[in-house]
Amino acid sequence: MSARTGRYRALPVLKGADASQAGCSSTAGREQTPHVQPGNALPHRQFKLASQPPFLRRDRENVTLLFGGLTQAHERLFKALLESRGFRVQVLPTPTLADYQTGRRYANNGFCNPLYFTGGSIINYLRTVEAEGMPRSEVCRRYVYVTSRSAGPCRLGLYEQEYRNLLANAGYTGFRVFAFSDTVSMRTGESEEGLPFDVHFYADLFSALMLGDILNDIANRTRPFERSEGSTDSAWEASIAYAEECLRERPPLSVWMERRLPRWLRGPVEVVGRLLTWPMDARLLRVILHARKQFRGVRIDPLRVRPAVKLIGEFWAQTTIGDGNFHAHRFLEQHGAEVVVEPVTVWMLYLLFEADQKLRLQLRKLRHNRGNGMASAMRFAFQALGLAGNALLLRTAEMFARLKYNLIRLCFNGVPDRLPGIFTFAALARNYYNPALLGGESHMEVGKTLYYTAIKRVHMVVSLKPFGCMPSGMSDGVQPLLRAHHPDTLFLSVETSGEGSTNAQSRMLMVLSTARERALREYANALQKTGRNSREVNVRIARLQERSNALSRLRVRGVYACRAASELLPFALRGTGKRS
Repeated sequence: MSARTGRYRALPVLKGADASQAGCSSTAGREQTPHVQPGNALPHRQFKLASQPPFLRRDRENVTLLFGGLTQAHERLFKALLESRGFRVQVLPTPTLADYQTGRRYANNGFCNPLYFTGGSIINYLRTVEAEGMPRSEVCRRYVYVTSRSAGPCRLGLYEQEYRNLLANAGYTGFRVFAFSDTVSMRTGESEEGLPFDVHFYADLFSALMLGDILNDIANRTRPFERSEGSTDSAWEASIAYAEECLRERPPLSVWMERRLPRWLRGPVEVVGRLLTWPMDARLLRVILHARKQFRGVRIDPLRVRPAVKLIGEFWAQTTIGDGNFHAHRFLEQHGAEVVVEPVTVWMLYLLFEADQKLRLQLRKLRHNRGNGMASAMRFAFQALGLAGNALLLRTAEMFARLKYNLIRLCFNGVPDRLPGIFTFAALARNYYNPALLGGESHMEVGKTLYYTAIKRVHMVVSLKPFGCMPSGMSDGVQPLLRAHHPDTLFLSVETSGEGSTNAQSRMLMVLSTARERALREYANALQKTGRNSREVNVRIARLQERSNALSRLRVRGVYACRAASELLPFALRGTGKRS
């Protein structure tokens, strides 16, 4: 601000070709606009992403898709799914601190650590390919990175452009980065874009997504109670490997249509077939039966007292398992906790919730701007009817998603948790965080903390987020008020970055000790109610072989968050004449 005029000076802006390098750490080639006199407006120029060569259908055979940022189960299943459509796919290695340092070197300051970890992982992987003898120009031509796009008060909306910037700064000028929304194409022929993000792809994608969520859920709830160390991981690996083999196979319906039906008839027939087989198809059923057999062979000791810890927070920080979140999953397990992870499917449901909220906002605007007269009333009625139809489609999509997820759950004896209600989160958080403020996890961190504590699913909630994450920071700001109103809530916020692991893990242990005390109190309370000691209870459990494996279902839920306490009461009362 000028001390003489009291007005802000003009800021430097990018000109011409430099606009494609917006946000680049290098300042070479940037030009400043002439000094703007006080009172004059700066010229407006809409920013646009630089154009890049498209990814075409003919590129599938010699161009490799790079992606990452999900759990290992989802990455492997998505890779198999893309390979079934003829793609060359490579999952990026789990980012390490070395990748973080590389990303910080070539990216702008002020971004959150998922960009630094992922960007550095891309650069280091490309350097490995280049070291094997492939020229850099060929590397840029034969590899592309696929990411997602977002909006709202979240830096994720700038990731796509910043990936291009840091790759250009590292010397990989022209490397292509695609977001999901850039790849939707209904064209046919040689010019058709090669990434198949259409209704058929998304149907298979959601099936793989839910399967990965459920296998992760079973593994995480089984690992702390396994009798033989490593047996859970072996069953999980065998299940994922078999699922990969099945997903690499083309669906029989698609193969039959290509052989028997004309091209113009394939689309409608496949849409109808996907709707009929949406709850369960042959490939998914084979995978489920194989996984059931694997996990039934994992013997468990359900009377081990383990505090249950829920991991929530920013999407990347809570799903990655590595340096990006201080190895929070395995660290908590190694110190005696049962880790409860959030299904990725919940994020998909939240996207439907966001769309529903936008429709509600449009309806409020229509009501506010509605004029007088019959014509205005008719126009409002037709527009409101269209919005109601769209809202009905969103609710139908959510219903179909829950139907499929619950069917897969039931195939695993109902062991995995139910999908929580997205609108339940909004109702619980409404007094602390306005659900209409979209972006990031929004109100869901507040809603999840209240929900999972209220239903006695966990003793402790840990929120993982990148340093300076705005949406998560806003929810952290209301947590003190929430804990004042709900003293039983045990909440810990952990900001992740490339350093500070010792401090973060020490804070986790401090709160985990309180959670462990709560679990021990619950176990002692349940033992007191039975009037028997734990040795007699163990004898009774050992006699029931069907309840000593990974798919043993809890008969009592919602009384204790500690699994040992929940298992204790019904087994101790069996044959005693007492009622719980």
